[in-house]
Amino acid sequence: MAVRPRWRRQGAATRMHRVLIEGVDNARVMLNTRPEATAAQASYRAWGYTRVGSAIPWEGAARHDVMLLDPARPVA
Repeated sequence: MAVRPRWRRQGAATRMHRVLIEGVDNARVMLNTRPEATAAQASYRAWGYTRVGSAIPWEGAARHDVMLLDPARPVA
């Protein structure tokens, strides 16, 4: 997910995320993110994601943090 700079800090990413996972009946939602994407990771943590490890998602890629959301767990 990406938000153009002029639309950042206005809730656009939060709304997009909500629409993406709305109605998903999976036990968990997983995403990969670059470790240096600290602003994105702060949003993911605010939405209830926790870092569970790291992975190289494809050959030649940089290492990514793996984050997990349990939709049944309330966000603190």
